[in-house]
Amino acid sequence: MSSRHVSSTLLSKEHQPREQPAPGLRAAASCGRSLSKKQQLCERPGPPSEEQQPRELPNPSKEQQLQEQREWKDIRRANMELRLKPSSHTHTHLTPQYNALQAHDVSVEDNRIASSSSLRLVLVGISGCGKSATGNSILCQPEFESKLGAQTVTRSCQVGTGTWNGRNILVVDTPSIFEAKAKDQEMYEDIGDCYLYSAPGPHVLLLVTQLGRFTDRDTVAVRRVKEVFGVGAMRHVVVLFTHKEDLGDMSLDEYVVNTDNHSLRSLIQECGGRYCGFNNRATGEEQRAQLEELMAVVERLKRKRKDAFYTNDLYLDAQKLKESKGGTTEEKHRWYLAKVKAHVEKQKQDLKETRSQRVYKKRMEGPLMSKYGTMTKGSVEDNRFGSSSSLRLVLVGKSGCGKSATGNSIFCQPVFESRLGAQTVTQSCKVATGTWNGKNILVVDTPSIFEEKSQDLEMYKDIGDCYLLSVPGPHVLLLVTQLGRFTAQDTVAVRRVKEVFGAGAMRHVVVLFTHKEDLGDGSLDEYVVNTDNHSLRSLIQECGRRYCGFNNRATGEEQRAQLEELMAVVESLEREHQGAFYTNDLYFDAQMLKEGRVSTTGEEYRRYLAKVKAHVEKQKRILMETQSHRVSIVLLRVRKWMRSNIGLSAFLVICILIFLALLIKLCIP
Repeated sequence: MSSRHVSSTLLSKEHQPREQPAPGLRAAASCGRSLSKKQQLCERPGPPSEEQQPRELPNPSKEQQLQEQREWKDIRRANMELRLKPSSHTHTHLTPQYNALQAHDVSVEDNRIASSSSLRLVLVGISGCGKSATGNSILCQPEFESKLGAQTVTRSCQVGTGTWNGRNILVVDTPSIFEAKAKDQEMYEDIGDCYLYSAPGPHVLLLVTQLGRFTDRDTVAVRRVKEVFGVGAMRHVVVLFTHKEDLGDMSLDEYVVNTDNHSLRSLIQECGGRYCGFNNRATGEEQRAQLEELMAVVERLKRKRKDAFYTNDLYLDAQKLKESKGGTTEEKHRWYLAKVKAHVEKQKQDLKETRSQRVYKKRMEGPLMSKYGTMTKGSVEDNRFGSSSSLRLVLVGKSGCGKSATGNSIFCQPVFESRLGAQTVTQSCKVATGTWNGKNILVVDTPSIFEEKSQDLEMYKDIGDCYLLSVPGPHVLLLVTQLGRFTAQDTVAVRRVKEVFGAGAMRHVVVLFTHKEDLGDGSLDEYVVNTDNHSLRSLIQECGRRYCGFNNRATGEEQRAQLEELMAVVESLEREHQGAFYTNDLYFDAQMLKEGRVSTTGEEYRRYLAKVKAHVEKQKRILMETQSHRVSIVLLRVRKWMRSNIGLSAFLVICILIFLALLIKLCIP
């Protein structure tokens, strides 16, 4: 079948009037099913609709499959000609729609919605997860072909449009470009179409997955999203669960919080906790309610991004292609597909390099470090205080070391109660906020949760509060200790920091010495270098030699100077971790509770405290295993030495036996 024949045959079809959609979402002139129903370029006769009983279709022969592929290529070529050379058929439908959406630039200033009334959504995910049905639920009408079957229904990118609360909505449905399949020419053409339809860039990528079925294929799809759009696109991803009706009496928030699927938890965290659920069989009020819920998530994301959509260099190329006038269609097609392929290969290479760096870092940190917690970074914009201009500090250490006074010195004003006394003043976690050089600072003061006392319920409540006040995780843990008084209590406090936060948190610890004025003419560096306190030397080494000193009685210029010194150490730590804060699974649970995603009833809070206790007990076990591992290594080394020095070993054993015999003889009269 020739391209000309396909185009003339399909374009001659009359545009059929459609039934009015449900209230709240009015259908606009659609270019769904490739371009528009009037053009029908990507629509093919298919099996019966969802209302009819599905029937088993015979397996096509090899010749039929080849013929079908040739027809699809003809249709795709016809689509390309229509996109690049708008005819009278496409002008009234396609061109005005895109003209309203493409007057944007890559720069942050121009990367805004011109009238804040347009919204572009791209549906991504594995084949068969319900993308087309989700698109129909968003538009409240059957805009995309959707049916249950062994084969994917969506064979090429399709577009549907509508309105919601007076705002134009454009939804792009995608074929199987997020699978781990062969990277053939067809796939690059599909990716190119997706970019052309959603240019100059999507506001939201809806990553669709079936509730309770997040498998390895979905994990691959997440990686493919990064390869197709770039890692930065994850800042615009919202996870959408289909089959919401399967939850029963459970809420979606409870499902997400309690899931033991680590890949899913990691994805939700990477997406900034943005998710919602759809029942694609819903109608009427239920359908409108779930659409309102999705749009609320989208609106929060838009406000966070200041209405900026996601774009990249390939979107610029797609925009150029749509606006170009000279040259033949075939030349443009080849040029554009080369750009698409180069873009995808570059993103794959970037991801590979990133993974290699992570593997190298993990090897350098040791085989047990992965158990102790993680530093979240990469695509979640909130965990970079360079982008969110906020800095979270948690004061840790034994009682009476001067944590509250240090917090007051950081803010240069008395925000925490602090006085000298036999009893600890801070009875519960406190939080205070301020600014420094235009950066928001949040400081959490802690009670006596780092002491070697009984592990009672009150202590777990204090730990839980500390997590809630410092979510999604601290950039710095300030371990406060008095100069010249690093005792066994401080050593216990260091161990308790690892039990409360995880040993990985030590990568974010800065040691802060109080009573700096006691140094006299000496410097803090000289004190640290020359100290004979082995526990302190070991701590400084473990913290990467990050330390500073405070005189909490200082005022004026001296107070500002020591704050500058602390912030210099903090910024050095930030550069070392590329702006990442420290977080772990318990911080994820705390964030869900704090944001109201989990009800704040007594039962839910008790469940949260149970997770706090389980987290602390787990970290204690890990620390014990680590210590046992170190002892085993020492014993193995001794054994190896004895085997290689048999004569000397035998002599030492004889000496030890003689010593024990003499000792027994002296002890027994």
